[in-house]
Amino acid sequence: MKKVLFILSRDFGEISLATIFARNQSFKRVYAIPEYRMPIFDEPAEAIYPYTSITDLPKIIEQEKPDLISLNSGYLIIDGNLASRSEYSEFRRYLAKSDIPLLTTDPFVRIFDYFPDSKFEINGRPIEKVQEEIKYLSSRFSKIPHVYGFPFITDKVEAYTFYNDKYFTEEKADGDSETKRWLLVLAELDTLLLLDRHGKNFVPILEQRLMEICGNPKNMVNFVLPYKLGQALQANVRNLENLYITSFVPLGYFEKILRNSDIVLYWNVFSNSILLCYCYNIPLLFFDKGHIANLTEYTFDHISKYIYKGGKPEFIDFESPIDSDLDILLNNNFSYEKRSVILDNYKRLESPSNIVERLCQ
Repeated sequence: MKKVLFILSRDFGEISLATIFARNQSFKRVYAIPEYRMPIFDEPAEAIYPYTSITDLPKIIEQEKPDLISLNSGYLIIDGNLASRSEYSEFRRYLAKSDIPLLTTDPFVRIFDYFPDSKFEINGRPIEKVQEEIKYLSSRFSKIPHVYGFPFITDKVEAYTFYNDKYFTEEKADGDSETKRWLLVLAELDTLLLLDRHGKNFVPILEQRLMEICGNPKNMVNFVLPYKLGQALQANVRNLENLYITSFVPLGYFEKILRNSDIVLYWNVFSNSILLCYCYNIPLLFFDKGHIANLTEYTFDHISKYIYKGGKPEFIDFESPIDSDLDILLNNNFSYEKRSVILDNYKRLESPSNIVERLCQ
């Protein structure tokens, strides 16, 4: 049986993508995860190693002797303060000598291949350091196979697209049919983006949306959000009896909440947990595009056409009142037919086990 070492970055989405790829497949799973992310990682594995720097990784590789190394995500390891550029270069030289096949995920979907003039910005302000780092890594990853959890067709790089039909083994828990279970998901980077855009109005707007949803006694609302934002919410919102606020939680617990939800509301159209919504057949709507989609003028359209198969995510206006009757909200804003078409395309993708076998030949 082949052994795959997943080298994880700090990014929650890339960590979850590794588990979506690996769970219940016919290869051994070993994970190297940034030490400060260990508390959220509860995925079963043959071994899990914490690390603080890229310089810790050769020792792990030599101990485990994997047949394949997956970088989840190689594009974020420098920006994530896990390596300097010189340390990264030294690590790549080490990997070249080891002759172990490599695979990388890619949250930017080779943006510079298609739009070389892309300029990274946050709310109109250039972030040149991140842009330069990603462009640097993009050129150096051009010969490494890339893996995507959605149908990305390209002749720019060796790319593999997967669907793990063995991942989704647990059925949705039985519950009170009268209760509508809502899940709101807001990541740290998206929070910073929204605070920058809306200023002091962001928290009051958020509180108003929560009051509207929770004003319907049939709704039970879980909200996963950064700790500081949870603290900033006023007591009259935090004390709502049908609102459960949680800061970043272990991946398994988050998946359980998601799996038992009747709707998920996001501020990020490219969250990797969207794959879970698709495969558990959970409706999802969006308040905002999110940090990746807003990085360049091209990113939203470029990535959406692959994830949403030529369509677009379905948005609702964050600054306008929300209908607290879930059936009405979905009837007015969500297409089950479009979801079915997207999922049918996903189910045609290759299994992770087949990809691993091909790369290890």
